[in-house]
Formats: sequence, C-alpha cells, structure tokens
Amino acid sequence: MKNSTLQSILVLVFSFYLLSQHSYAQNSHNSLGYSQPSINLNSPINPGESNSIVWSNNRNCCLEYDSNNNTVVKLSGGNNWNCGIASKSYLPANKPGSIEMEIKKINHMFMIGLTEKDVNMSYEHIQYGLILQQGIGQMQLNIFENGINLGKKATVYLNDIISIERTESQSIKYLVNSNVIFTSNQPNNKCLIIDSSLRIEGAKLEDINLSENWSNNDLDRFCN
Repeated sequence: MKNSTLQSILVLVFSFYLLSQHSYAQNSHNSLGYSQPSINLNSPINPGESNSIVWSNNRNCCLEYDSNNNTVVKLSGGNNWNCGIASKSYLPANKPGSIEMEIKKINHMFMIGLTEKDVNMSYEHIQYGLILQQGIGQMQLNIFENGINLGKKATVYLNDIISIERTESQSIKYLVNSNVIFTSNQPNNKCLIIDSSLRIEGAKLEDINLSENWSNNDLDRFCN
C-alpha cells in the first residue's frame, strides 16, 4: 500500500513537472517571437489588400502627400524644378512590374519615373522618366532618361493613362493607354523606386497605381 501510494505521488510530481516545462517552453517560444509566422522581407504588396506607396525623402519640404490614394501635390517653391519626392516602395531586382497614373489635369508640369536611387529633387537624375508639359487642352509627353531628352513621344489628354513598365526580359517600356510608345535601349534588372519632380505650384501626381511585385519591405536591406 505504501509503495502504491509512493508511486502515485511520483507519477503526479513527474506529470506536474512535464506540464510546467511545456508551459515554460511555450512562453519562452512566444516571447522570442518564434511562434510567429515567418515573414518574407521581400514579399510583394498584395494588390487585393493594399496598393499604398510608402514615400520617403520629401525634398525641399514643399510637398503634401497622401498614401491612402497615392497622391502628391506641390505646395510652394515657385515654378522651378526644386521639389520632388521618392518612394521607399520598390520593385525588386529582376522582377517585372509597372507604375501608372491617370491624367486628371492638363495645366501641370511634372516628371514621374523609375530610378535605382533618389539623388536629388531635380528630374535630371531620374533614370526612366515621363515628363508632362502643359498645353491648351492637351499635354506633351516627353521621355527623359538620366536628364537626356529623348523627344516628344505622344500627346495626351484628360483621362489618358500613362505608365512605365519593366518586362520579364528587363526592358523598360513607356505606354499611353496600354499602347507602347517607346522602348528604352537601356534595360535594367536592379531594384527600382518611384522618383518624381514637380515644377509648377499646384502640380499634382494623382492615384498612382502599382502592379504586382512591388514591395514595401526593407528597401535599405534589399536594394542598397
């Protein structure tokens, strides 16, 4: 009887020990973060959930931007190329993708494009850029690459969609309403960010849309 009682006590003590160890291990596991699902730091933005651009480097402190609708407006600084903003959102190396925006006003002058690094507020260092110059009832669309004017490529009107795309083959294409107007002779397989420069006060970049493959995760780690 005594042996049986002793055995029962030992079983209870051992069970309690195992339970306490399991609880401790679980708490330690959670506190160290191991129980959280793994995160792919280069995972893309899910277009079905969020298409928001993370902005960075608001140069000259003259801009107002809204990540909810990916809109940027120049508030001050006169009519000079002295105001710009770039994104921390990026298109990972070797991935195809694009940016696009609708022309909602025709009296603005700005450049928007893709580049590897944000150098300054001017358009001259944007590697692949579309520059819109105001006209009467229309806008002239020129392509600039690294400050070099490649010439007028299209005339655009209200509600036209302009876009820049990197393809699977790493070529860079410029489009208006999904029609290719020019293909760059400078392919690119590096990380690319959005870069912009706005000349006219009140100039606005509105409702910029991103394709699949864009990421908001740790630009400095993956692209610099």
